[in-house]
Amino acid sequence: HAQAIATNTFDANKPAVLELIGRFKTLSVFGDLPLEALLLSPNPSSGGDVALSFGLEKPSKLSFAVYDVLGKEVVSLPASYFEKGKQRLQMPTSKLGEGSYILRVSDGVLMKSLSFRVVK
Repeated sequence: HAQAIATNTFDANKPAVLELIGRFKTLSVFGDLPLEALLLSPNPSSGGDVALSFGLEKPSKLSFAVYDVLGKEVVSLPASYFEKGKQRLQMPTSKLGEGSYILRVSDGVLMKSLSFRVVK
C-alpha cells in the first residue's frame, strides 16, 4: 500500500524564496510585488544611516518593517505611497544593537525580505 506524498508546486512566474537567518523564517512570494530591485547599503552598517534603494514598476503603497533574528519587530514605518520609478530612503540604524536583521517590504498582500547586519 503506497502512501501519497504531498508536494508544493509553484507557478514559474511567482517564485517562492525561503529565507532562514538564525531562528527567523519568512516565506516571501514576490512575483506580483512591483519591486524591480531592493538594495540596502552599506551592508553591514556601522550604526549610521543606510540607504534603501528600490525601483517600482507601478505606483504602490508600501510599508517597511525591520525584525530581529527572533522575529520581533524592532522598527516599523507606516505605509506610504510611492510613484513609479527609482526611489531612495534613508533608514537610521543607530538605535539597533549589533546583530542580524530582516527588512521586510510589503504592499499589504505580498512581501519581499532582505537581510542586513549592524556592527559597532
